[in-house]
Amino acid sequence: MTDTLKLHMTVEIMGCPTVCQHCWAMGRSYQAMPLKDISWVLHEVRRFCEAHGFDYGGFPMHEVDAHPQAVQVLHLFTEIWHDDFQPFTTTGVPLATRPDWREILETLRELNAPTLWFAFHGTDEIHDRAVMRQGAYHESLRAVEFTREVEGMKSGCNLFLTKENIHQFDQLVLDLPGLTGLPPKSRCVSRFCRTVYYALRQPAPRWRR
Repeated sequence: MTDTLKLHMTVEIMGCPTVCQHCWAMGRSYQAMPLKDISWVLHEVRRFCEAHGFDYGGFPMHEVDAHPQAVQVLHLFTEIWHDDFQPFTTTGVPLATRPDWREILETLRELNAPTLWFAFHGTDEIHDRAVMRQGAYHESLRAVEFTREVEGMKSGCNLFLTKENIHQFDQLVLDLPGLTGLPPKSRCVSRFCRTVYYALRQPAPRWRR
């Protein structure tokens, strides 16, 4: 008896407004993938897998809620691939900067994905520098507040502790009370490394003689 092979595919439907230092997504702000192209990809993958007896699934990347038609994208992945967005990972930046944030959150709740998962790299300018976007920390906090305003929605986060932000730990505890509403899942040493792309985007070091 053999296990059924599964094809798991991430579909790059939209770029990301941040460039997190550990992320392979590169934070590129490329053009949004049209809905008709997304639908075509999902149907073709499903057709191929069903013809060959494979299971299938995947996830829209990288910031789904940055796509202009985010709600329709979520429905396409759910209806065609039966995807599970639980938890729904996001920087929070797109959600905090678009007027239809409530519609997106209510759609996630309807799709049985009531948890948004954020990532914090410190507070204020330390976090902003880690994701290479000015004001990103407060945008993420705003998205957390939006999540709490929609009944049935909750949020959690990964908190990256580094030598750059360890002195901010007390402030993070004050800024993020009640963020999760969930019991702690795990504590571990991160295996993430800074990407080459992130390193290339940093200012050149000043060498001293």
